[in-house]
Amino acid sequence: MKLKIQAFGIVMILFGSPIIHFFRDFMGVLPKSPLIMPIFSVIFFIMILSFGHLKKIFLPNRNISIFAWCFLGYSMFMALITDQPIKSAIEAFNYLFLGIYFYLICGVNIKVSKVIIPIVVLVTLGDNLALLIAFIKNPFTQIGQRAIISDVGWGEGAGNPSLYSFMAFAGIIASLLILNHKKIIWKLIAVANISTSIVVILMTLIRATIFTGILCLAFYLVFNLKYFVKKPKLTKWYDFGISKSNFIVLSFLVVIGIASIFVLNKKVVESMYTYVEHSYNFASNVVETILAGGKGKKATADISAANRVTTFNYSMQLLTDDPIKMIYGYGYRFLYVDIPIIQVFLEEGLIGLFLILMFHYYVSKNVILAAQIANNKWIQFWIYYYILLIMNSVSRGQPYDPYFWNYFLTIARFMKPEYMVFSSEK
Repeated sequence: MKLKIQAFGIVMILFGSPIIHFFRDFMGVLPKSPLIMPIFSVIFFIMILSFGHLKKIFLPNRNISIFAWCFLGYSMFMALITDQPIKSAIEAFNYLFLGIYFYLICGVNIKVSKVIIPIVVLVTLGDNLALLIAFIKNPFTQIGQRAIISDVGWGEGAGNPSLYSFMAFAGIIASLLILNHKKIIWKLIAVANISTSIVVILMTLIRATIFTGILCLAFYLVFNLKYFVKKPKLTKWYDFGISKSNFIVLSFLVVIGIASIFVLNKKVVESMYTYVEHSYNFASNVVETILAGGKGKKATADISAANRVTTFNYSMQLLTDDPIKMIYGYGYRFLYVDIPIIQVFLEEGLIGLFLILMFHYYVSKNVILAAQIANNKWIQFWIYYYILLIMNSVSRGQPYDPYFWNYFLTIARFMKPEYMVFSSEK
């Protein structure tokens, strides 16, 4: 029971925020206060807390942790020397929570791997259902709008659509990992979660998530087909441990599940037509914008792509204008570039860039090793979820977002070679 409570606390920290948004912003049963999320974080911290922390701490992956905290420490230093005290205080609070979370999970035994994946499935299924219910029932929702959980009274959105897309992607990975569960109920829950997750990813219109899914499939094939590995660890048709015939049946059920979601609500059907058309236009527009270099008539084809090209060019111009700044950067959150790796280079210079690249180097090295030998499903989950995180790190968002660093620090704790082939810590 203790491991399940700890696992629930970890999963809610990582993937549970949409459920809290649902009850706070859509249902209105929680106070609409910015303190709600920190309060729930403290509750989940208490769940993770083990009184054995004073006696035993399990060491994380050394190299990953060193570069993670060197980067976070340097970022915190850059934030503190800015001339915005209030902003610095908020950043310090975020980094404090990251430190507490990392300390707490270092006291969690690797045995938690045995119970945590089903909890990920249940929580992400709750995320998906919360988003779908909020989208369908909210009178402010317009056809073709990106799906988010909104305040019914004001029509204001809660969170970035990418957040819900990432939770859905996590749900797909976790559900695939429990498809070989002995109990039929878990197979059905997994199918339901895969179905709703696919719908959510399509409705949030985060193309990077869809592209990541293709990369994950390619990554899986490379490390699991017998032509690529000397001693395949798999005895069944594919990595998730079910037969080919069962896979076909389950795939059919997923299709039926997705179709049922569309048939049951007209708003979802109409929105999906709009999303498909928008995605097609978006793909062609992005290509035109990139080929135009963010300039000229074609650059108006896609605003977000044009903005990224423009800010990239501007960032490079700033760095070349003042080569000294290339060493230590222009300062914390100096400019929102929307390309995290470039933003690190601009704001923290070569120092920050070196630290973040070394962090990703050691994570990637361990992920590739895990892809070849891991039978621990918690480790297998992070193999594929990291592909989404690394895609985000080079394509969109900010490099300092706390919820991304919760993921990275979880990888730093559990992505160790001795955990990949499952064995218990004594």
